[in-house]
Amino acid sequence: MVEINRVWLNVDTDTNKITLFGRPRVSIRVDEYIWSLIEEHIVKPHKLMHRTTWFSPDKIWTNCGNKVLDVNVDAANVSESITPREYADLLFDGIGAALVFNFKRLKREEFDELKPRIDWSMVESFPFPAAFEEQQYIGDEGKIHVYSWDGRQETDLVGPYSVRELYLEHFGK
Repeated sequence: MVEINRVWLNVDTDTNKITLFGRPRVSIRVDEYIWSLIEEHIVKPHKLMHRTTWFSPDKIWTNCGNKVLDVNVDAANVSESITPREYADLLFDGIGAALVFNFKRLKREEFDELKPRIDWSMVESFPFPAAFEEQQYIGDEGKIHVYSWDGRQETDLVGPYSVRELYLEHFGK
């Protein structure tokens, strides 16, 4: 089973400006679809990221820990207006690059051959802009709060604000 965790930093800590409103307003289902395509056609056939058991005369060792693949995509068009198609295209390339980098037996050509098989009508069928609940970023139920501490006193620089309330106040439902 794969757990997809979307992360968006809601504050630029260099400038203390809220960046929440610039995050992609794309459904988490786009991430799930792109991952399932890659998992089915590349991850499973290559037996990547699966449980392995080793036997020795007196012990059984099982590799059952969580496998983590961090994919960070930084591009000029990553914003609140990025379309599901643009987002899926970037995500596919980002996951592909991360897997090729981490698993030397994979070749970029495998991803190049798979990419034309993306069902763009499926990607574009997901709601856009997606409702807040449909986006599912880590921290969506938390607070935005940046403060300074001088050793004696805490000074609020940003917030505290509820991520959900601030987002819905800005974009509506």
